[in-house]
Amino acid sequence: MKDFTLESMLAILQEMLGWILWLGLVLAAVAVGLFIRSLLRQRGFKGPAARNALLLGVLGGAAAALVAPFFTQAGFGNIHGPVDWALLALIGIGAFGVSTVAAFGVLGTVCKTTARL
Repeated sequence: MKDFTLESMLAILQEMLGWILWLGLVLAAVAVGLFIRSLLRQRGFKGPAARNALLLGVLGGAAAALVAPFFTQAGFGNIHGPVDWALLALIGIGAFGVSTVAAFGVLGTVCKTTARL
């Protein structure tokens, strides 16, 4: 484990994902940039854009939690222990956060601002 560095993790991820890794990193950077722009434009996480982003985040988290077992070529019948259920919950929570940030970034940019100058 002495070779467990950031460079080795990047090499492993690049070998596993290929060009999808770079596409994901670019999309993540764009989503974070739009999120920050929307926070500044909306003057916080509020308004209809935030409400709709939270709804889309819940849908994204639920979809990720429902689809995750099938990506491992397993099903819900193979989830037995508390660690399995905790990991499934973490996948759903992570997808909720990512979906909310991305949705607020887009919706906050597209929707009219409700904050007064």
